[in-house]
Amino acid sequence: MIGLVFIDDEYLVREGLRTIEWEKYGIELQGMAEDGMSALKLIREKNPDIVLTDIRMPGMSGLKLLQVLKNENPSIKGILISGFKDFEYAHAAIKVGAYDYIMKPTNPEEIIEVVTNVKKRIEEELSKKITTKTLTKKLKVTEDMLYNSLINNIMVKKYFDKKNIYSNLSLLNITLKAFAVVGYKLDNSNKTIEPQIMEIIETVTREKDPLITSYIIRVSNNIFFSLIEVSKIDEENRENTIKNIVENVRGNLERNMQITSLIFISKIIFDIEDINKQYKYILNCLNFRFIEKNNLTINKNFISTGNADNNKLLIERINEIISNIKLINYYKVKELVDNFMYRLSNEMKGNEQFIKEMSVHLVISSINEINGYKKLNGEDICRDIDNCDDIYLLTDLIKNLLNELMDEIKNNSKMPSNMIVESIIEYIGENYMKEITLAEVSEYVHMNPVYISRLIKQEKNYGFVEILTQVRIQKASELIIKSDYRVYEICEKVGFKNSRYFSEVFKKYMGITPTEYKQSIH
Repeated sequence: MIGLVFIDDEYLVREGLRTIEWEKYGIELQGMAEDGMSALKLIREKNPDIVLTDIRMPGMSGLKLLQVLKNENPSIKGILISGFKDFEYAHAAIKVGAYDYIMKPTNPEEIIEVVTNVKKRIEEELSKKITTKTLTKKLKVTEDMLYNSLINNIMVKKYFDKKNIYSNLSLLNITLKAFAVVGYKLDNSNKTIEPQIMEIIETVTREKDPLITSYIIRVSNNIFFSLIEVSKIDEENRENTIKNIVENVRGNLERNMQITSLIFISKIIFDIEDINKQYKYILNCLNFRFIEKNNLTINKNFISTGNADNNKLLIERINEIISNIKLINYYKVKELVDNFMYRLSNEMKGNEQFIKEMSVHLVISSINEINGYKKLNGEDICRDIDNCDDIYLLTDLIKNLLNELMDEIKNNSKMPSNMIVESIIEYIGENYMKEITLAEVSEYVHMNPVYISRLIKQEKNYGFVEILTQVRIQKASELIIKSDYRVYEICEKVGFKNSRYFSEVFKKYMGITPTEYKQSIH
């Protein structure tokens, strides 16, 4: 309700205004005063929206009162009442910011009309403020959403459309010219303290040097990654600067949040295509806690040796080996490992450290893909591989480790629940654009639909439909960012049949409609 204070030195006038049913017009009469000084005290106490005052009063005139209020609280709307038609009074009323000017003798209808007009103006101004605030908030949400989606795509999703990436980086004012990937694995961490952790990482980076920028994402409850951009730092100081930042982050987490951490830092890289490679490698390091020299490691060799095509080919061969491990194909795994190690030793001849790192990567990645098997210890694997001085002994060691992994898979009568669910998630990721059902997924993994539904909920805290919807919305947001498809085309491409329903679901997850999301980008 809009608050009103009335000031007039005539008792009968005051009492006449008191009889008006102000509440009926959405106005609350907060008080009356008979002179300017007592009125000022009342206004300071009640903080009304509208002040209706006579010009001539003892002690302080209405003009003087409005002048004081203009300086103290310019949002208050003043209305002056006068028995003089003098131009000077009208001119003075304008100078003190009076919204309207009423001539005596007055009648209730005229006063009600003027006051309700002022009320309408106040409500319009308030509505504009709320709209502006809402739009600002939506823009901030959209910017944060685009930022998170873009950094996530570059780091985690292996999205290599460079033209679109650099266009979106420019849109969000993000510079990535010389940077390092940093992975943090935190003990005693949970999702509720995620904002504090991300704030510490960002604040410490900014305080260390304003020329450095850090872009942060959360991978899981206790694993965070950041891209630290250092192109504005002298080349010879970049590595030490990043190391100092990371040490400060770790110290801050220990002092302020009693959280210990394992941290892995990549070398300085200059190509965004290398971000995903470094991310995957560091993630394996963090998951298995290997290469733990003071819990802080700078990786100088991965990717830096050999060309990008060679490294891509090596990763493809590792993935082929992992696929056959899942099938428990001993003979094929042996054949592929022999071939992998032979090619690795020939292509990276003389670079023993890189050969050993890729060997570790092969074994650790295999274990990581077969979630739930913890018999093979990451630290022991690293030590055993590091102690091998002969390529043939190293090859035999890897084959024995992978055979042990396949034996463990074979000896378990049931596939671990997390492997089943990950297999389902992978299936959804490949078929989200189709009309897939829980029954179809259950048939794919040869299990009962009811059991599968319970298993997904247990592992992911979401139901099958919710996960499918999340995947579809994520794919839709990616298409909006990197394609020129219309909204209804994107709707069909991600598996929705009704564009209106698609828009409703998109807004539920993203906070804005697909059209608004598209407009915020383009």
